[in-house]
Amino acid sequence: MHLPKVPRLLGSLSLALGALACGGGRTPGVDERERSIVAEFSDEARTGETARRLARRSQEVHVPLALATEAPGRFSVRYAAVDEPLVEEMFAWSGGVELFARGDSATKSSEIGPFSERLRRARSEGPAAKLAFVSLGRFRIEEAVGPALARLEVGCLADAVGTELYLREDPRKTRLDLPAFAALATKSPALPVLLTRGRSVLYAGPLGPLVERDSTGRDLLHVPFGTDFSAYARAKRQEELLTLPPLPPLSVAASRPAPARWGLAVACLLVPALLSLAFLTLVRRLDRAHPEPRWLVAATFALGALGVPLAGALEAALAHASPWLDPRLAALGGEEGAWFYAFAVYSLVAGLVEESVKALAVFALAGRRKEFDEPIDGMVYAAAAALGFAFLENAKYFADSRLSPLLVIGRTLLSAPAHLFFSALWGAAAGRRLVLRAGKTPMLLWFLAAVLAHGAFDAFLPFDRLAPLALVEAALLTVGFLLLARRALRYAPVVPGVSVDIADERDFSTGRPTGFSLAVVGTLLATLALLSYVGWFRTTHAVETPGFYAVSVPLAALVALGARASIGLLPLAAVVRGGPRPSVTYAGTSRSVASISEAEFADETLLLRSSEGDLTLGPISEAVATELTATLGAPMLPLGAKIA
Repeated sequence: MHLPKVPRLLGSLSLALGALACGGGRTPGVDERERSIVAEFSDEARTGETARRLARRSQEVHVPLALATEAPGRFSVRYAAVDEPLVEEMFAWSGGVELFARGDSATKSSEIGPFSERLRRARSEGPAAKLAFVSLGRFRIEEAVGPALARLEVGCLADAVGTELYLREDPRKTRLDLPAFAALATKSPALPVLLTRGRSVLYAGPLGPLVERDSTGRDLLHVPFGTDFSAYARAKRQEELLTLPPLPPLSVAASRPAPARWGLAVACLLVPALLSLAFLTLVRRLDRAHPEPRWLVAATFALGALGVPLAGALEAALAHASPWLDPRLAALGGEEGAWFYAFAVYSLVAGLVEESVKALAVFALAGRRKEFDEPIDGMVYAAAAALGFAFLENAKYFADSRLSPLLVIGRTLLSAPAHLFFSALWGAAAGRRLVLRAGKTPMLLWFLAAVLAHGAFDAFLPFDRLAPLALVEAALLTVGFLLLARRALRYAPVVPGVSVDIADERDFSTGRPTGFSLAVVGTLLATLALLSYVGWFRTTHAVETPGFYAVSVPLAALVALGARASIGLLPLAAVVRGGPRPSVTYAGTSRSVASISEAEFADETLLLRSSEGDLTLGPISEAVATELTATLGAPMLPLGAKIA
């Protein structure tokens, strides 16, 4: 049966954009393989627990799997063909570490390239070939001689301290006689050994220094990871892997090609696009009085998306120039004392680069057009560029995770809005420059604020105890975005050659501040509840269940409704300005005072009759409406009159 042309075309487009976003990364549903897995048991309880362990291991080793339980004790997995070596290694390593005598035929040459390719080569040389770290991007192949001298088979207590890892016996899980192991080290301290986790060499050297005793006299394994900058991250990484629950004995069948699923490939492109466009639609609601041309907003969105590969290339170049500029290493394995350093690296590498390419997307086209003529336009076009960037960036992450609902929700609630809020800072300043042409708008300072906010947000995430601060920052940025939008809507489109008198202004409040505050707080609480539920579900379940959707979908709907209500209920100010041409401005629309003939008030709505076009304000209280019309000098019809 031939695939219809349209899905093929969309699938090809997904492949092209996926390659553009991540340099030829995984495209789910295309060029995949699958395997069948059979356990030695057939009860449902152990089947569920094994599925959870497989799912968690897949997350920790960064190999996205489509895991399905076919029957008690029987599973199937589907994955990208490029991940074949990683999948084989994942199932070959059930857990724990092994100690081998070290051969004297270690490969002298080092290799640079994808880890999966290095792993493939090691596997091709037989079970005795192990991969040992040399430096960033460089590994050598070591030979493990004979049977294992000792094993830690079931689990251990692993503790990464700086650049060193300490392994202790867990009396509840471990099957390893460390005292006997220590006796061997005492007898043959100079014996060259390899301590391995699967194919990975954790330690290569004499046996003696590997065994120590703690302050209580208990034996432990002391694994140093060197003194290079990446040692912190590598020690922490091994701690995370060694504390994973072990897998039970599994019979893993040989892999076979999986039929293509073009729908999944297309969805990984359409879902992030639709989510970004939904956010953009909300932002455009702020500019209802003088909406920007759709083609120009769409072009800015596209330019923002094209900034993803450019930003990726620049960030990769900086990380390659020095490990000190590699964000993956900046957290020093999660050491909280390293936060300020991580903040500096993320601000320079991620914040500066990504905000620069988004600003370039705005000022390369929209910023030069005559349509860019009012303060709110700066926020609209900045949002378009930021959400275009978020679209293609999310397409990469969605593809790498096989469109995992957990990741989709997390990045939709955090990543896309964060990009929007960061760029809104300098976007608002760009719009403000239209009003303050003769003055000084600190555009550079607002851009720097966006860079630092971006860096702080990214730097919070690698630290377990500091990660919640990213949510706090996102909440503060949400409020800041709404306040900046409210300020921008105090001004109408700027006429070339006509200055705006901002010295002689008087504000008249409208809206329902209480309702607006409740909408904002409710949206933030619903977002927090949904993210907390997703985090809990990820640690307790293997795959999404009907119960997951029964909880997450209503919460997501509440977030969407709350966001829409927050935009709609944003309390605006009617601004009366003096000067040579007195005017009144509301929601980005301005009328000269001289053109207003009368006013009508009813149902918390004030209608100003003007020869330039009627202006409707509301909801507004009776007292404020009376004061405003008196200031304008316009006669107001009797209260309660019908507004035509």
